[in-house]
Parts: sequence; structure tokens; C-alpha cells
Amino acid sequence: MQEHFHFTTDQANIQKQYAAIFFFVSAVMDLHNNEIIGHQISSTHDVQLVEDSLLYALEIRHIKDSLILHSDQGMPYRSTRWKTLMDTFSITPSMSRKANALDNACIESFFSYLKTEMEQDLQHTKSVEQATQLIHDYIRYYNHQRIQGVLHYQTPTQYAKAS
Repeated sequence: MQEHFHFTTDQANIQKQYAAIFFFVSAVMDLHNNEIIGHQISSTHDVQLVEDSLLYALEIRHIKDSLILHSDQGMPYRSTRWKTLMDTFSITPSMSRKANALDNACIESFFSYLKTEMEQDLQHTKSVEQATQLIHDYIRYYNHQRIQGVLHYQTPTQYAKAS
């Protein structure tokens, strides 16, 4: 029996108020347990950013069966380079309807939590490197400590081990 995997991906901009610290975060989420399995941070919003986060996720998960990857219709996901990557790894792309964030709700929700829960810490950072470390730490917290009601009040990693 072939197993099917469903991932979702998106990116968000993070900006420190009143300062020149501005960067983008791309993340890939496994929809089985809402775990962030790949992420990258960059000062540029381009295909390389989303490509690197997906390649990291594929390296972590070692997917050999069918993978469906859901995204919005943002510029990187419509590029020829992204389509080539999908073909190279036999990934079935799935795009949300135009201007409908609900189609990508899980990953949108993750970015909302990240921005809300890290707002104070990010406002006190003095460098992009410090902000980057905070994002990495938050993703580790999100995967290993932050319980989710939809996962029967377990963390993403606890839910994955139990299933």
C-alpha cells in the first residue's frame, strides 16, 4: 500500500519596528502532525528561500512515496524553477485559490503564532543573527513543547510518536 504525505508551505516577512531588521521566513509543515520540518531565513524573498526550506524538509523526512505539497499562489510557487523542483522530486503541487488564506490555514496559523508569541522578543533584538536564533528557538519550542488542541493536546513530535 502506498502512503500519501501532505505538506504545506508558506513564507512570512518579519520586521522589527522602527529598525532596519527585516527578513523572510519560509517553512514547510507536515500536515500529519503540524510539525515544522523545514525552514529557512533570508533577507531576500525569492525562490531560493522556499526551495531551501523544501529541500531541508525532504532531507529530514526521506519521502519515497506520494507527496502532495500545498502552497498559496505566491510568486516563488508559480516560478519555472519551483515547477522544475516539483518534477524532479515527483511532488504533486497543490495551490490555494487566489486570495484565500483559508486554503492554507495550518501554515498561516503557524506564522500568526510565531509573530504574536515572539513579537516582544523580536522587538528587543539587536541584529538579524539574534533574530534568526530566536526564530530557530521558537520552531524548536513549537515542535517539541507547544501543545495543540487539534493534536489531542500533544506537541507535534509527541503526536507523531503516538501515531
